[in-house]
Amino acid sequence: MDRRRVRRILGLLILLISLIILIWGLWPFAVQVRSLPVSPTEMQLPASGSLLPYPAWTAFAVCLPERLNG
Repeated sequence: MDRRRVRRILGLLILLISLIILIWGLWPFAVQVRSLPVSPTEMQLPASGSLLPYPAWTAFAVCLPERLNG
């Protein structure tokens, strides 16, 4: 085999593999719908004090309005 024939076979092989991957990627999957019931207690927001993770942040949050007002 000469180099030209090897390159043609290799090119056709790469083209064939890429077309197979393209068709596989565009193939429609089965549509699935999952429903997850959520109770009303899970939809409530947490208390405002629990949003601050560290005690140092709570001190900063308390002192910040005083600094802004003067």
